[in-house]
Amino acid sequence: MASKYPHVEIIGTDLAPGIMNEKDVPTNCRFELDDVNRGMPHFYDQMDLVHMRSVGAGVSPLLILCISHLLRPFALIA
Repeated sequence: MASKYPHVEIIGTDLAPGIMNEKDVPTNCRFELDDVNRGMPHFYDQMDLVHMRSVGAGVSPLLILCISHLLRPFALIA
């Protein structure tokens, strides 16, 4: 995403440091160690888009319930 959209800032977060070659990371992309279960107040009112993938194992069931309740109005109904 950072390479495709060089005019935006991309921030990746994870519970554990990733193994990557820093020279392959675009200058508009950075990574942080963080835990969504503790809240992320330093990001409040700063995000235009949030993408999550493979977070089920690391997120508390209560937080998953809250997120699913917030996203329910946007879900597609088949």
